[in-house]
Amino acid sequence: AKKLEDKVQPQPGLYLLDSSFRKKVAGQLKDTNKPYLLFIHGTNSNTEGAFGDLAAYKQFGLWNFITGAYGDNILTWDHKTFTHSPLENVIDLLQKLPSGITLHLITHSRGGLVGDILARASSANINIGFSDAELALFAEGSNERMCMQTINTLAREKNIVVQKFIRVASPSMGTSLLSNRLDHYLNTLL
Repeated sequence: AKKLEDKVQPQPGLYLLDSSFRKKVAGQLKDTNKPYLLFIHGTNSNTEGAFGDLAAYKQFGLWNFITGAYGDNILTWDHKTFTHSPLENVIDLLQKLPSGITLHLITHSRGGLVGDILARASSANINIGFSDAELALFAEGSNERMCMQTINTLAREKNIVVQKFIRVASPSMGTSLLSNRLDHYLNTLL
């Protein structure tokens, strides 16, 4: 899975999309006064695979509408989907996002799970992050619990707001695609 994921281009990261759907590394985002649209793709995909048709089918005008509404404030999160859990993806993303940013999310497939967790970290929620009762569902010192605690800490430090959220074909209850069956998936894929 790691070898397959290492071949994915571009490498994981936070990117800005221009009006021609070209990516550039986001770097320091300075204009956080206006909302940013953030695309989050699903398993074994990338921005182009999940959302490229928005720009490809120009006759529908959707990409022109998006770029007209958001201008230069369009982001995409290319992330590891085989070797990182949605919790780990959100930690990586929170570390890259500037404090105080307002986000509008469009997610596809497993990206919806990443979006769900990111929305829990939003300061727009009454209870930011995961509750003590939710943390208690996982063993002390487990990777999941440590990730959830890290997300809680980052959420309070970053003070991000998820204002709008569109999920497309997302498995709300998680996915068994890779759970304990990675060998079957890779056999099919390869």
